[in-house]
Amino acid sequence: MAFNIDYLIVALYLLIIILIGYFRGRKENLEDFTVNSRKTSTLMLVASHISTAFGIGSLLGVASESYRTGISYGLSILVVNIFSFSLLIWLGPRIKSFGDRVKAQTLADFFASKYSISVSTLTSLLTIFAFLLWTSIQFIGIASLASVLIGVSLEIALLLAAIITIAYTSFGGLRNDISTDFVQFWIILFIFFLMAIIGWIRTDGFATLSQIPQQFYDVFAFGGPVFFFGSVFLGGLFLITQMDAWQRIYSATSESTVKKSFIASLIICIPLYIIPILFGLWAFKLFPGINAEQGFFTLMKNLLPPGLLGIGFSGVLAAAMSSIDSSIVVGSTSITNDIYARIKDTSKENLLKKARIFSLIFGAVALVIAYLLPNIVKLSIFSSFLTMNFFPAIIGGFFWKKANKKAALWSIILSTFVLLVAWFTIGTNAWAPSLLTSIVLFILISKFSKQSIL
Repeated sequence: MAFNIDYLIVALYLLIIILIGYFRGRKENLEDFTVNSRKTSTLMLVASHISTAFGIGSLLGVASESYRTGISYGLSILVVNIFSFSLLIWLGPRIKSFGDRVKAQTLADFFASKYSISVSTLTSLLTIFAFLLWTSIQFIGIASLASVLIGVSLEIALLLAAIITIAYTSFGGLRNDISTDFVQFWIILFIFFLMAIIGWIRTDGFATLSQIPQQFYDVFAFGGPVFFFGSVFLGGLFLITQMDAWQRIYSATSESTVKKSFIASLIICIPLYIIPILFGLWAFKLFPGINAEQGFFTLMKNLLPPGLLGIGFSGVLAAAMSSIDSSIVVGSTSITNDIYARIKDTSKENLLKKARIFSLIFGAVALVIAYLLPNIVKLSIFSSFLTMNFFPAIIGGFFWKKANKKAALWSIILSTFVLLVAWFTIGTNAWAPSLLTSIVLFILISKFSKQSIL
């Protein structure tokens, strides 16, 4: 009976999300779909920042790695988010100012304005592919949860996850994304803080943590000093190159709203990333010898009573769905705005219809990728690397008068080629030669080319 109650709560949560998507999307226009008509408040923006950043990959990845090796991996992810939000406190208002000035809807609009249509199209195609991979990651995470908790096959769970999330996102775009993120934000906060309090009481807090092996508190245990400091540096740059962050910044009511939202997000993210570390450590102490990936779910089942367990399941779903809907909006908006609208001159009403169709197509392709390549770690790493090479051109476009389209175009093309070669030769360290290539080429071509963007 307990599990029936929990499943009923999960079903009710999914129904609420679908209804929000339907009613919020009925009377929207194209700008609602792509940038929420540039009227997102600080509170809504904070909820969307946190919900998207705190995806199922972060939650399960930090908890399982804390079970396996201790605090190292989770601490690096926490510092990455602090660094990322700190950079966007500084750069976010500039992005908002640009977006308002040219009525931008995508990251590629920045490259079109600062450099050229060719650079814009290239970055849009790479963004679409990167977010296809990222959407697939989140689908896999939801399907794994459903497979473990209710015993359905991974294939069926993937299909159900895709249908629900694609349905409400394709109907309402960023407007629905932000509205549902707001609901998901409060569910995430409630259930994980509640689990932290119950866990602290039942495990006797510091007493249990003091019994965990000392090596679990080594900050370099996961990948050594190179990985720790490298991930912090790269992670900080990563968010600046992500179109979902740019879209939410464009959607804000003002530059002040953007700045305040990132300050608040920085503060909130600290406990949200500490808590999964605690979950992993508690699971290691209480349930030794189990699969690390199941540590969080095992802890949840044992900490939460019936009813609250259903809310807990909904919290995990919220963490995943809030990332999926943002990714689908990025993909459909990029296809509609950066590719289709440039090929075919059409009305805004028709573009809105196309954006919804492209959302369905984008989600379906991501689902196929999830079926064919169900490896979360590899998909996550490669999708992150793909857009990292935009960083020199973004900073140059804002702050360097000598930056030009030749530098932007060739730094991105050649660094992407280097990434592909390095990925199949040196694997997860492929970012190093790739990003170095992008930085060096951008600086050299900008410096010695006479073609200025200004």
